[in-house]
Amino acid sequence: MDLVSFENFSFTYAGASAPALNGVSLSVRRGEILLLYGENGSGKTTLLNLIKPETAPKGVSSGSVKRGFAPNGAGLVTQDPEMQLVTDRVWHELAFACESLGWPREKIRRRVGETAAYFGLQPIFRRDTASLSGGQKQLVNLAAAAVTAPELLLLDEPTAQLDPLAAESFMNTVRRLNREIGITFVICEHNTENAFYLADRTVYMEGGRVAGVAPPRELGRVLKGKPMFGGLPCALRIGAALGAESLPLTSGEARELVSRYSGPLCPEGHAVKTSGETVLKAKGVGFRYEANGGEMLRGVSLELCRGEIFSVLGANGSGKSTLLRVLAGLLPPTCGKAMYMGKSLKSYGAELYRGGIALLPQDVRDCFTGDTLGEDWSLMAKASGFGDFTHLAEELGLSGLMDTHPYDLSGGERQKAALGKALMRRPRVLLLDEPAKGLDAPSRTEFIKILRSLAGEGAAILLVTHDAELAAAVSSRCALLFDGELLASAPPEEFFGENIFFTTPAARISRGIFQNAVTAEKIAELCRLNGEKNER
Repeated sequence: MDLVSFENFSFTYAGASAPALNGVSLSVRRGEILLLYGENGSGKTTLLNLIKPETAPKGVSSGSVKRGFAPNGAGLVTQDPEMQLVTDRVWHELAFACESLGWPREKIRRRVGETAAYFGLQPIFRRDTASLSGGQKQLVNLAAAAVTAPELLLLDEPTAQLDPLAAESFMNTVRRLNREIGITFVICEHNTENAFYLADRTVYMEGGRVAGVAPPRELGRVLKGKPMFGGLPCALRIGAALGAESLPLTSGEARELVSRYSGPLCPEGHAVKTSGETVLKAKGVGFRYEANGGEMLRGVSLELCRGEIFSVLGANGSGKSTLLRVLAGLLPPTCGKAMYMGKSLKSYGAELYRGGIALLPQDVRDCFTGDTLGEDWSLMAKASGFGDFTHLAEELGLSGLMDTHPYDLSGGERQKAALGKALMRRPRVLLLDEPAKGLDAPSRTEFIKILRSLAGEGAAILLVTHDAELAAAVSSRCALLFDGELLASAPPEEFFGENIFFTTPAARISRGIFQNAVTAEKIAELCRLNGEKNER
């Protein structure tokens, strides 16, 4: 039985000249997990928001949408954990939805208690929500959405800001809610690694239309050779590269396939040329937000050279964003020194940001001041002396969005728009905080090219990311931030090849078969080499 059905449905936002959805016909079956997949701006979030009447955007629609769930029978979890929290305590966050429905006090207490127990929230039940890590906040959001036992939960990029372990745990909870409680899920997700194999069906959207509906394995076969194929799970990409008849969806299935090829072979690391000139340096840097509070950073030391890309990984709440803000001169270290071009950051003042250091923050909405993207970019181009930004807009795929308010862009489009503003300053040092968050596969590919080009021109890039595959593809060095300390850095092949948990899906698949093969492309290459060797 269908829980939601769209029939030849089109939708145009108020004031927009083109439709966001065009002739969509799609059903959501009761009890299934449905995954929406497609490029930035393809209409996924619009479709998701239109399912729930309370979140439906304003605009003009045609066609029909039928909802088979009761009022308040659908919950929503967005990609920004902090923006969705509405109270100051975890227990009150769970109680809030129940109170809004006017439930009796004893019923609320019982439901909140059992929900907290099911989600494992007892250790943080009375904590201040502001003190939680990103993963904890998102789990609380999911619990708060599920506490009233909705028939349907809508998840919009729910793991976008979560570290790999937190993302895996979150999606495992989604699977439990679906299999054990029977909740139906519709999920928009660019990070398919943990979501793809959970889905009963996948919906591929393109230009506001439904371009295909298929089981996950079949969608992988349909998208092979297309730009969006690069965003599918590592296991599936390896299987397609090796011509597997049945494409693997999980690491276990891919390991079984890869193990048929003899090994081990050790891939060569990718050489990265740097000038050797240190442009940014931290020496014994410590930081705490309150005088008597705990240390967020303790004795962090690093050197960033011209022409290199240095990636820092770590769990939510480990201090990665704090480290970037200290190195950008926005937070003064409580001990140690942070230096740019051999001088203390504080000695530069405003001059530090004129062609010196550019910071792309995690929440890029803070970067915009104009009423349209074109106005916003024009102000930055004038201030930085950048001149005509037409080519940059084309390179980032933003040419047709210059009349759009930055807040009306999709998450991935906003990321690219903020990156463009940072690039206009032609910085010597680029500090990036989760820059690939929300980017579709073609945008990620273009982003990687941009990073490599900038490094090739001599820029020094410090990249904070949860995206291990991105770090493995572009980095000269990687390091793990844990307990306020930056643990020993190493080239990506060694870093991810030796890690067990903070590593790439490819490294998990190849462990014990090929040494330090940390990308899908490298595994496929080694398998082909071994296959050729075995045939001789």
